[in-house]
Amino acid sequence: LMSKPLRVLVLEDSAIDAEVVIRELRRAGFDPDWKRVETRTDFLAALDTSPDLILSDYSLPHFDGVRAVQLLRERGLDIPFILNSGTLGEEAAVEAMKLGASDYLLKDRLTRLGPAVERALEEKRLRDERRRMEEKLAASERHLRAIFETEPECVKLLAADGSLLEMNPAGLRMLEADSLQQIEHHCVYPLVVEEHRPAFQELIEKVFAGESGTLEFQIVGLKGSRRWLETHASPLRDASGIITALLGITRDITERKRAEASLRESEARFRATFEQAAVGVARLTPEGRWLEVNQRLCAIVGYTREELLTKTFQDITHPDDLETDLGFVRQMLAGEIQTYALEKRYWRKDGSLVWINLTVSLVRKPSGAPLYFISVIEDIHARKLAEAALRESEERFRELAETIEEVFWITDPDQDRMLYVSPAYERIWGRSRQGLYDQPHTWLDAVHAEDRERMRRAVTTHQSKSNYDEEYRIVRADGGVRWIHGRAYPVCNAAGQVERIVGVAQDVTDYRQMEAQLRQSQKMEAIGQLAGGVAHDFNNILAAMMMQAEMATMCEGLPAASEGFLRDIKACVERAASLTRQLLAFSRRQVMQVRQLDVNERVTSLVKMLRRILGEDVRLELALHPRPLLVQADAGMLDQVLLNLVVNARDAMPQGGRLSIETTERVLTAEEARSNPETSPGRHVGLRVSDTGSGIPPEIMAHIFEPFFTTKEVGKGTGLGLATVFGIVKQHHGLLQVTSQVGEGTTFEIWLPADSAALADTRPAEVRGGVLTGTETILLVEDDHVLRRSTQLLLERKGYRVLAAGSGPEALAVWDEHDGRIQLLLTDIVMPGGTGRELAARLQQRQPALKVIFTSGFSVELAGRELTPQAGQNFLQKPCLPAQLFETIRCCLDS
Repeated sequence: LMSKPLRVLVLEDSAIDAEVVIRELRRAGFDPDWKRVETRTDFLAALDTSPDLILSDYSLPHFDGVRAVQLLRERGLDIPFILNSGTLGEEAAVEAMKLGASDYLLKDRLTRLGPAVERALEEKRLRDERRRMEEKLAASERHLRAIFETEPECVKLLAADGSLLEMNPAGLRMLEADSLQQIEHHCVYPLVVEEHRPAFQELIEKVFAGESGTLEFQIVGLKGSRRWLETHASPLRDASGIITALLGITRDITERKRAEASLRESEARFRATFEQAAVGVARLTPEGRWLEVNQRLCAIVGYTREELLTKTFQDITHPDDLETDLGFVRQMLAGEIQTYALEKRYWRKDGSLVWINLTVSLVRKPSGAPLYFISVIEDIHARKLAEAALRESEERFRELAETIEEVFWITDPDQDRMLYVSPAYERIWGRSRQGLYDQPHTWLDAVHAEDRERMRRAVTTHQSKSNYDEEYRIVRADGGVRWIHGRAYPVCNAAGQVERIVGVAQDVTDYRQMEAQLRQSQKMEAIGQLAGGVAHDFNNILAAMMMQAEMATMCEGLPAASEGFLRDIKACVERAASLTRQLLAFSRRQVMQVRQLDVNERVTSLVKMLRRILGEDVRLELALHPRPLLVQADAGMLDQVLLNLVVNARDAMPQGGRLSIETTERVLTAEEARSNPETSPGRHVGLRVSDTGSGIPPEIMAHIFEPFFTTKEVGKGTGLGLATVFGIVKQHHGLLQVTSQVGEGTTFEIWLPADSAALADTRPAEVRGGVLTGTETILLVEDDHVLRRSTQLLLERKGYRVLAAGSGPEALAVWDEHDGRIQLLLTDIVMPGGTGRELAARLQQRQPALKVIFTSGFSVELAGRELTPQAGQNFLQKPCLPAQLFETIRCCLDS
């Protein structure tokens, strides 16, 4: 067996005796680690090493074992102390034992040393154990007292009669007491509210019967405040098991009770809100089955509450929206999102669809597992319909705004921000819309410098006052100038405040040009009316003068001087007649004899005359279309147009040059026809006359078709050449275009409606052998007496028999008198008592072979009309040369 280690302090003056004692300890099974001391000082010093055992001789020369025991106890050390002496009497041994020695031995009887040491060490161990238990118990009591004193809940001991045996400070605070003595008779019954006292007494009785219990009750504190308390009570027993007191743990649950009341009130409000909410509210299982729904949701989907609780949200969700909804649900269950919102469609019970806005949140268990969904469902069907209607309206607005010819724009009230501008802005202004959005005021930079300040004032003072209506010019990015008619209108809210300004800007350049054309046309119309107003009577006078002069020249024996005077008179009359015809042509009041013509043939027939007009220093070039170009036109007027243009071109090339005449065809577009009211869209025949002359300056271009306007020297032009061309083209429903470059030349283009009918041979019959006399009977009807008498005498000089009448009825009377003997009717178209046409129709009914020649000096009734003679009919414009009259009569009678 292993020896037990033992630290030993030996108080002995004999080293031999000390060795003996140590040997005995080893024999007893100990392994001593020992030290011998002899004096008091050494003894006290050795105590600091805390030995396990002290073996002391009773008597030493300067010290003794009894005094050593006393010092040990004075220091409070509990070390086993065994006396070892050869002379110790019983009385001394007893005294030493009283002082604290564990045992005593005689030196001659050391065999008892081992058991004595064992007993002393065991007693020491037992003392140490008891001391530790006592210290632990004392510490536990201190701990329990500290808990009791600091416990935040009330801890109390109650007797069977309800009196307090003990209560901690927390409990006293609940009762609003500073000490236990403040509570009357130390009894808590009076503090319990009356309605809870029976239950409180019942709890005490139950505990003293050996059971535990819990009670919630109210008390009124010593200072009058009410508190709700919850007490858990148990019986407290003594060592014999007898119940000595009630041990109660009480907590203040006033706040909890208030919270519960508030929660009940909140739940009541929630329930009321849940049922009366303007939106649908529901709880659903994680699988999507309805757990709870309010009445609004039932109204939205058309199901009763009971019907809806048998379904899932998947059952009533539109298939096109279901996968999106389920995708959000999966994300929420996986913890990826906390909530989601979605616009979707539900199937109503009646099969219709309703749009809803869905907001879903997930409630989880404390463990984190899904518990249920909370869904809020808002009926947005009306809003969706309104949005669809709004989108449709906006689309219509967009289509309208982006397709109208005008610029439509919207700005804020301060006009610092452009809210919208239509695409027409880019087309009219020639600038980008984005630039206007970025810098709204740049539109003013494009305004013509002469109009800019006026427009700045107008925008500043007028646009927000509903009276903005302005016309101004802009300069496009490419340098072009356009006229704009701008209008703006403020849009006000219900309070009358301007919220925005809308406006329209219209390109009126074409209208401006048309207005200018209209003014020009009205000016020409006025001149034409002036010319036409006197043409009839003036032409009759000229015709009479021409006939009188012709008859005067037929007189025999006239002096040579008289013949010269008569020739001058005839020349002046012809010039006056030509001037009248040009005025009538320009004002489109000349009577037209329309027939089918080939423009190529008319040009070819005039080539010789044109070469003579141009002279040798102007080269004439022709570029005729390979096919006949047919039109319905007056041959004389068409010839006059070409002649006037050639004369005009010759005068523009005083040093010579090149003149080209080209015939062509093209299709006139509706847009081109729209700007020229006399024309119609379709196929047109063109006559293009170009020269290499001096050109027309821009400031003169606007006046070239005005009558009597000329840049030629006095006496070298009447100013009616181009005016006549203009009038003839317009009277033929054609289009006249001019392009010119100063120093490079001018091109006139005339476009007449094409005639697709076959070309007819409309050339007049040739006069037989050039004989202009005859013996036929002619009925002359003319309301002007002088002209009638002059014409009658002139025709009779040519051998004709002439019957004269001044009106239609008078002519019918003459006809009746000479029935069957009249071969030709020569009649003015407009006369008193009926027109020449009516007269011709009646007489040709009686005698179909009757030939007719109509004459007219112009009248309002014939203004601008086409006269298409029937077979056997001809027309003569007053005044005409006698030779022309003779030739027409002969051609008509011989045809």
